[in-house]
Amino acid sequence: MIEPIQPDGRSLAKGTLMRGWRDVLLKQRLLDAVLARLTPEVAAMLRDPPASTEWVDVAFYECVAQAVCDQVGEQRLDPLFVDAQRTGWVILLSRWLGGIVRVFGASPGAVLSRAEGAAKANTVGFDLKWRPLTERSGELVATYPYRPRIHPAAAWGTSSACQLAADAVGATMRRERPIVESTPEGGSRVRVRVHW
Repeated sequence: MIEPIQPDGRSLAKGTLMRGWRDVLLKQRLLDAVLARLTPEVAAMLRDPPASTEWVDVAFYECVAQAVCDQVGEQRLDPLFVDAQRTGWVILLSRWLGGIVRVFGASPGAVLSRAEGAAKANTVGFDLKWRPLTERSGELVATYPYRPRIHPAAAWGTSSACQLAADAVGATMRRERPIVESTPEGGSRVRVRVHW
């Protein structure tokens, strides 16, 4: 049974992603198996997701990601995470990405350099920063100051965000495995390096 790790009520995301997870897992015929791995509280939230405008503690999203990973493995978790994000945030993504591409250009780096702004519309309690390394590579860093530990599979959400940026501009991207680390201040950080 995968339990939430210290829900803090300060690291939150909108309910749209839970809807995305439910829809993708239903389509892949994985919903029942994933539900069986979750605590009753998280299973109920996945079975009947909150409204898209409702705030959900990220600890519950982490449980879903870990349950999916435990069910299908990391290799299959990755594309499922991308689909869940795409499905859950499709309206926001299409509007936001279209504007970014028109103004700043069709590059994953251009999109990811503005990821923090998009994240603020749907999340609170953590930061998302893009750090360019070269003209065709960089690192997306998600910092969770209130989360001393996270379920490891949740890190693939940061990686998935990079893939959505590449897909939006038609770029082929190579993503390194996400790294989870502790911060000196007692929180957690996820880093994902990408190349295109």
